[in-house]
Amino acid sequence: MNPGNNQGVRYLYLPCLMTLGHDAEAARYMQQNDDEPSAMWQCTRALLAYRLGGDSATARKELQHAATTNPYVLQFLREDASLPQLPDSYEFGSPEEALICLDEIAPILDATPNAKDWLLRHDQPRRRPAKRRRQKRRKRKSR
Repeated sequence: MNPGNNQGVRYLYLPCLMTLGHDAEAARYMQQNDDEPSAMWQCTRALLAYRLGGDSATARKELQHAATTNPYVLQFLREDASLPQLPDSYEFGSPEEALICLDEIAPILDATPNAKDWLLRHDQPRRRPAKRRRQKRRKRKSR
């Protein structure tokens, strides 16, 4: 493998490993390339954690991180619409990156029983607790 990965081969290699069931090798490869910030890498990390440990705290933590990296990925997955033509380029966190990510992880989703359901079950929109308003107390004047 090209150490600099200037050709982007790792984005093809990792899904191939997981599709073939080589999860331990995929985990080692991800550890060697731990600095990858892309949505594809983060979503694959969550799926790998799910494959290795099921619906564990670790897998849910990885999924939460992936959802933070690019929320469009799970949004598009939830909408379950056919994906438009893939863009030629993208920026991190963009809808375009999400489309490319979904295209790249599709084989992993197909090869992992219940993976899509798991992703969507744990990607429920979170409501923020309502802020309590501080009421100002008026001082009563003594009469």
